[in-house]
Amino acid sequence: MISSGIQSLFKALSTALKNNNEESFKHLWHTESYTRNLVGPDGMSGDAVFTQAVNGSFTLIPEVNDVEELEGPDAYIIGCYLKPNEVSSTDNVDYRYILVGKDKTQQLFLWAMGETKEALLGLWSRLSQNAAATHSVENVTNPENIAPIISTEEAALELIKELNIAIFNNNEQLFSQYWLPRAYHFNLSADGGLSGREFYTQAVSQQWQLKGLLEYASLYDHPEAILIPCQLWLKMLDIPKNNDERMLLLVNSNGSLKALGMGTDLSEMRHLYLSYKGEALKG
Repeated sequence: MISSGIQSLFKALSTALKNNNEESFKHLWHTESYTRNLVGPDGMSGDAVFTQAVNGSFTLIPEVNDVEELEGPDAYIIGCYLKPNEVSSTDNVDYRYILVGKDKTQQLFLWAMGETKEALLGLWSRLSQNAAATHSVENVTNPENIAPIISTEEAALELIKELNIAIFNNNEQLFSQYWLPRAYHFNLSADGGLSGREFYTQAVSQQWQLKGLLEYASLYDHPEAILIPCQLWLKMLDIPKNNDERMLLLVNSNGSLKALGMGTDLSEMRHLYLSYKGEALKG
């Protein structure tokens, strides 16, 4: 059954959407997760939820029989309908899951929304390993009081893990989701570089896997990005490929890290980031 606290949370969400009040809607989310999709391809950031809800004129209706209380710090996964305002029933409407936590004052707030319960359980597993993050929300409107949920480095390793899964399963559609479209179809990394599609084809045919060398990664800000060297690992032999190291440039695109390029020349990869930064500043 849904508690009065959860009912109040959904009522506040619906009121904020009805009044097109983003500030009120944002106040109900963890600061970092409002602007950043922490779930992955199946998730949405808070601002994406607000934009789609307002543009699509829908509200969030909790399913009273689909509430799971999670172990560890108080949290819940709640199923909910994305119900258009003009529809009177919940038939043939989209269904999502939200991850809800409690701050130190026992007030409920949203961590994330996702298409599957499994995606949110994966996020909660990562959050549970970061006690500072799960207990840090004294004032969700003040970023200075918020401990980072998932660092850029952790997000990069998660993305590389997903790339490896896609390669292992020969799933090009999944692999391409982690690249910016132009970087997937075109080599932006100059000599020694590959487009995402070219790398995918080689990696599948030769059964490569990527191993991120986090200790040698370079972090960038404004816009957020990480340049991370990767060993090519020969899956069948379980050894690294001799003298073959690639650099993967990941940039923050609408709250999620995406691959912008893969190359072998450090200066070219840095130049690629600077070019992307210039485009972002113009936008």
